Amino acid sequence: MNDAAKKKPEWPLLYDQLFDAFEGHLLATCTDAQVSKAGFLCIVQEDAGPKGDCGYCRQYVEDRMRH
Repeated sequence: MNDAAKKKPEWPLLYDQLFDAFEGHLLATCTDAQVSKAGFLCIVQEDAGPKGDCGYCRQYVEDRMRH
């Protein structure tokens, strides 16, 4: 839950984070991009892929969850 969204309604209320359970570090933060300014929450940490691309970020998470 994004507490900052209470003060900034243009931000999404929910976002997901994917962590590496063995290494203990953040891999990705994604949202569903229903809000126009949601791109700042769509980041794949260890990837040179596009920053702010929520579709790419969600696909990255889905791919990791399948393997």
